Amino acid sequence: MDLEYRQLDPHEESTFKELVEYSMPPVLEYLDGPEHYSTRVDMMEKWGLFDDEMRAAIGHERFDLKVREQWLDTVGSLVAVDPTERERGLTETMLRETYREFRDRGIVLAAGWPFDREFYRQYHSATLARFARVDGPISSLPARPIERDLELVSETDYEQLDTVYRTFISDYGFTPDRTAEWWTAGLFEDEETHAVLLGATDPVGYLVYRIVDHTFVVDDVAFASECAWIDLLNYIRRHASQATSFHLTLPTDVELLALLSDPAAVDYEVVLGPVGRVLEFPTAVERLDYGTTDATLTVAVEDDVATWNDGTFEVTVRDGDATVTESTERPDVRLDIGTFTQLFVGYGGVERAMLTGTFQAHTDGVVETLATLYPQRSLFCPDRF
Repeated sequence: MDLEYRQLDPHEESTFKELVEYSMPPVLEYLDGPEHYSTRVDMMEKWGLFDDEMRAAIGHERFDLKVREQWLDTVGSLVAVDPTERERGLTETMLRETYREFRDRGIVLAAGWPFDREFYRQYHSATLARFARVDGPISSLPARPIERDLELVSETDYEQLDTVYRTFISDYGFTPDRTAEWWTAGLFEDEETHAVLLGATDPVGYLVYRIVDHTFVVDDVAFASECAWIDLLNYIRRHASQATSFHLTLPTDVELLALLSDPAAVDYEVVLGPVGRVLEFPTAVERLDYGTTDATLTVAVEDDVATWNDGTFEVTVRDGDATVTESTERPDVRLDIGTFTQLFVGYGGVERAMLTGTFQAHTDGVVETLATLYPQRSLFCPDRF
């Protein structure tokens, strides 16, 4: 039976929510709980596959992610298929249509936090960042006088928080460009959420947190220096009468264990972050600034989902600007679009790409050229989408 893929009418949006909640209960965890999930879904652009009724649905969010020093248009998608309709290729149909639709709108990346990493890998969505997840006793945190003043703030003070956030993420790629709506309607949606600003007149750090079942849960943290970071850890420790443990997520290069009185008491885990993929190879390559690099190479891209990428391209870089054209020449390198996306954002670099099994170099020097064009970078994505 042929299915129609179209955008939902307003009166169909409640059916979309019902389908998501019934068919994808794990999504509530990945969208920060039922209340936050409801707000996020309300803001999505919703599409579905229909015959006499909706058989599958997909919701889209738009946001910007930083690649190098550029903010790139990105789409995040939430897919829901009725269990009775699964294994019919409906997810692949919706994703292919999504990639085509947003490619035509000039969007560079599709990205999201996966409920099942292997599921999205078959659509060439690759892991693009990692982070550290830390749980431990609050008594292990450093105890020393806090050097700066502290001030509890609310969502109306988000501009001060945003200033610190942008300083903090200047060292990282794949970070989201937070909007005023994100700060006010997203981070502070839970009534139990608190925020403290370090350095009220000259902000250098902040914590956004909740105390849940005697655990000090940090939902967001940013700081401008190691001294500010230590002050924030001291602030957490001050809550020892209210919480016995703490929970943090951090960039993997932030020092923590060396600051603790008992590092062995802490559970420190490096966790894989969001997945994503480039929507159109030439558009992505041409969007970046390559500095003073000059290079020419021929790239064979494999992509059996967004098939317009499946082919061979000549990439020419002059004075930092790239031009991409189709080619019939023998490729210098062959890789799938997911592996290219990892190189594009700086996840792992070329050496890691060579270990994936989807990267083949055919010409001497091409590995070094790609390493120059797409160096490994420090990546951190603190937000769910």
